[in-house]
Amino acid sequence: MRVVALFILATLIPLVPFLLWLGRRGRYATPSDVAVALEAFLTGNGGPHAWDDFISVRLGDPALEAIRVRCGHLPEQFPPQRPGEYCSEAGVEVIRIYLAQLRQIPASQGHL
Repeated sequence: MRVVALFILATLIPLVPFLLWLGRRGRYATPSDVAVALEAFLTGNGGPHAWDDFISVRLGDPALEAIRVRCGHLPEQFPPQRPGEYCSEAGVEVIRIYLAQLRQIPASQGHL
């Protein structure tokens, strides 16, 4: 039993730094991917968990990550005026501005 435990520890411990590194990198996404997520939110065409997935999963590109983080904090910065809303109209306008900026980036650029 002790040998098995030592074997497992010896095998798993070297993997910890690698797994931590993977978590810090963030998911690959293009400006177009983020624009699609924002547009789906604005139009209500996203799946039931699409927005939560967007604001919860770290992105690898620092500029896109900044947009994701800001969108996640919109309810705090622009509290909803009615039950069931994510944020106020001013917060929705922030999303529209981001969407317009992302749509200006050529698809071939691939990042901000």
